[in-house]
Amino acid sequence: MNEIDLQPFCSTEFARPYLHRPFSVGEFTYATNGHILVRVPLLSGVEPPSESVDVGRVFEMMGSDRNFIPLPSLETIPADIGPCAECDGRGTLHNCPDCEHDCPACSCKGEKKMSVRLLGKAVFNAKYLLMIGRLPGPIEVSFSDGVNPTFFLFDGGHVALMPMLLDAPDIEIVE
Repeated sequence: MNEIDLQPFCSTEFARPYLHRPFSVGEFTYATNGHILVRVPLLSGVEPPSESVDVGRVFEMMGSDRNFIPLPSLETIPADIGPCAECDGRGTLHNCPDCEHDCPACSCKGEKKMSVRLLGKAVFNAKYLLMIGRLPGPIEVSFSDGVNPTFFLFDGGHVALMPMLLDAPDIEIVE
């Protein structure tokens, strides 16, 4: 396995600077933003987190007897998910320095979210599914109850992804 870039899985939130880069705990190196958590075997030179992060319990939920199936094709998800078209990624409707007109299309995030129901089971943020789809394959998935994380196996590690609590996703992948 080639070493993967874990940085895209890290948080950029101001409130959680200790998740802004990968960190090592025990025998593994992790990256997370609070919605997606990637675990790979311990990488040299990656330090422990500056604050306590209880990531081990997430993968304890995965257990050892889960049934994994191949991840279906994600090609129906548009690859250009990104900045909100309504506000050009600003989060505000106008390009003025003190604009207080929040963008309703992206809820001030500057990024448009797209949701995907995968195999009739759970709904996920399409951006995270595309990130998982770029990991070294083959990739397999094991669904949880729609509230707890769904787990993915890839060549070299594991991913835990939290579902979105939506009834009407933008895309359905049924194959």
